[in-house]
Formats: sequence, structure tokens, C-alpha cells
Amino acid sequence: MKDNARITVKGNQNASSEDELIEMQTTGKWFTKDNKDYIFYNDTELIESVETKTRVTIDGNTVSIIRKGGTNTHLVFEKGITHMIPYETPFGVLDMVSSTKDIQVSRKFDSIELTVLYSLEMNQQDMGPSSFYICAKRL
Repeated sequence: MKDNARITVKGNQNASSEDELIEMQTTGKWFTKDNKDYIFYNDTELIESVETKTRVTIDGNTVSIIRKGGTNTHLVFEKGITHMIPYETPFGVLDMVSSTKDIQVSRKFDSIELTVLYSLEMNQQDMGPSSFYICAKRL
């Protein structure tokens, strides 16, 4: 069953001495099928007025994020594994490398919380440690 959910997304990128924190709340869908959790939501925070459809899939120790719209990309996070990802923006494609340090998932009857810690490199420039947190809570 696809349940309506309150989605909270927080991202932190420490590319310099000051942390860059992004936080968004929206509504979306969350459901579990074949032992995988799926979270769907629309994001207008990255590029205002351009909607980006986002699908987060949690499958064991692998997290996949597919974004289509204002940005188009497929991010994959697996603990201890480095992934090379072309990251499409309205300004062009950036070469991105992510190395996942840790993935934590907490499931309850009415909510799921996901935290991913990773390091990021864009166009061969170290962006430092990063993290994101996603919480879906049934409405």
C-alpha cells in the first residue's frame, strides 16, 4: 500500500569551514515492497519553480536516489564503496564521485529514517564530508 507521508529531507555539505545545511519538508509517498522501501516526493528546493521528481529506494545496505526534472541524476550509496556519477544540472554535467562511509536505517510502524554519511568529489575537487537525512512519516 502506498501511504501518504510527511517527508523531511536534510542535507549537510561541509565543503569549506562553514557547513551548508539544506532542509525541506513536503508530502509524498512511502511504501515497502519486496523488502525494499520506496519514498517518492517532489522537490522544488534545488531550483525554485522547477519541480524535480525524486525516488529514494532503500534495499538492504544500498540506497538509490533517482531525480528527474530540474536535475536528472541517479545516485547510488553503498557503505565502503565509491561510485562515479554524472550529475546533470541546468548548467551542464558535473563529474561526481561519492564514497559512502555509513548508512543507517531506522524503521517503525509509522515512519522510516535514513541517514547517509559520505564524502564527495565534484570535477576532481574534494567537497569534504557530507550527509543527508530523510524521514518519511505516515499521515
